[in-house]
Amino acid sequence: MQKSLARLRAKKVDEQGFTLIELMVVVLIIAILIAIAIPTFLGARQRA
Repeated sequence: MQKSLARLRAKKVDEQGFTLIELMVVVLIIAILIAIAIPTFLGARQRA
């Protein structure tokens, strides 16, 4: 059981790139930052 779990978790040395989950997490973080920044930017623009 342990060997099969370790085999599933281990990435091959020649395997490169990101998984779909990793890319989705990055997109989600960027979307949250944009959702916070846009109202702040628009509010500052109206006050100027």
